[in-house]
Amino acid sequence: MAEFRHYEVQPGDTLSEIARDHDVANWRDIVKANPSVIIDGDPRTMQPGNILHIPDADIVEPPPPPPPPPVDPPPSADVEIEVGENIQQAVNGHPEGTSFLLQAGVHNQQVNPKTGQIFIGEPGAILDGQNSIPYAFYGPVEDNIVTNVEIHNLLIRDYVPFLDHEGAVQAHHQRGWKLINTEIMGSGFSGAYLGDHALIQNCNIHHNHRVGIKISGGGAITEDTELAYNNFEDRNDPLWDVAGIKMAWELEGAAGNIVRRCYVHHNHGAGIWWDISNDNGLAADNIVEDNTHNGIVTEISDGTVIRNNKTRRNGFGMAHIGWAWGNGIQVQSASNVEIYDNFSEDDHNGIMLVQMASRGHPLQNVLTRNNQVFNPAHWAAGATEGYGIPFDEQNYQFTNNSYFDADTWRWGDNSISYAQWQGLGNDT
Repeated sequence: MAEFRHYEVQPGDTLSEIARDHDVANWRDIVKANPSVIIDGDPRTMQPGNILHIPDADIVEPPPPPPPPPVDPPPSADVEIEVGENIQQAVNGHPEGTSFLLQAGVHNQQVNPKTGQIFIGEPGAILDGQNSIPYAFYGPVEDNIVTNVEIHNLLIRDYVPFLDHEGAVQAHHQRGWKLINTEIMGSGFSGAYLGDHALIQNCNIHHNHRVGIKISGGGAITEDTELAYNNFEDRNDPLWDVAGIKMAWELEGAAGNIVRRCYVHHNHGAGIWWDISNDNGLAADNIVEDNTHNGIVTEISDGTVIRNNKTRRNGFGMAHIGWAWGNGIQVQSASNVEIYDNFSEDDHNGIMLVQMASRGHPLQNVLTRNNQVFNPAHWAAGATEGYGIPFDEQNYQFTNNSYFDADTWRWGDNSISYAQWQGLGNDT
């Protein structure tokens, strides 16, 4: 485990001098180790009398996410719709595959599209539900009746879906819907509820009253998107179906849902969440910060890969519950999971594996390697059981992980030291 020394700042000290005197190769490593003292990375905020953590080993953050690929411009429109014009009449009067341009201004309407239709907003185009219209876009409940609808460059706000699991864009029984360069806010429940092979790209989904994005199905990609401040008024219990994005089983065979290069923060619930047979998911290159519950969690699912993410300050809304809740990364009754090259900083717990008897799915075959956990408030890492079931370790591997300013780990029923942790064969 990486250890820290401590140093009290003296008048006239500079970070470069402190680094040199303590054999730290790069003074920026001291900055990274002291976010509460050196505010926003600015050395001028350090004051005499401050106590600094001095790392014995360099803290190496994962590389920044790759830049997003360029977004293709929206297709040209076949039909222009002025403010005040009835969008649904235009939709009904044109065939499948027609593209529509919504002119700048506020459109207070619901749209029930046809297969392959495309809706493009001019800069300043708004669909406003006025807290009375249920849906901005609605796909029927029959499976795959209206597929491959695209929504580009719109602000969608203040819709109130009829049911508490639905979204302002409601199409979870439909395949291939796309949200591109679109902002959704103020939905009474979810921002969008989509199905198989959905694409959410370069969107901003925020301040909705339950979930930012909900996916029911497989093959969905959410990328280069901000998911923030959902459930911000705590109208819904954050332990139940509340997250920045939640991918949950409803259609048989849901698999392969991807979340990458997203900024997921300040949700009153989890950040990124797979649940109930949502197998072979991938979380990669995301920044996941300040969510009240788990930052990234896979539950009752198989084959999830969680790699090269940064999690910070997650889980403190669950701290009062105690036990193993509130983690940067959590694996709960899931199997064949790989967690590697992640960076957890100041989370309530770092990386935790949790066995739950009531879930009917084993916690097994979890490989956790090459991660860094910095300054957890409680446990740095571990595996434990819930609701009184016996702890039954089934191939949990912790290999080559690094821990900074950490005191306690968890194994079964016990909080243990790092020496005890290694004595169990972890991170040796």
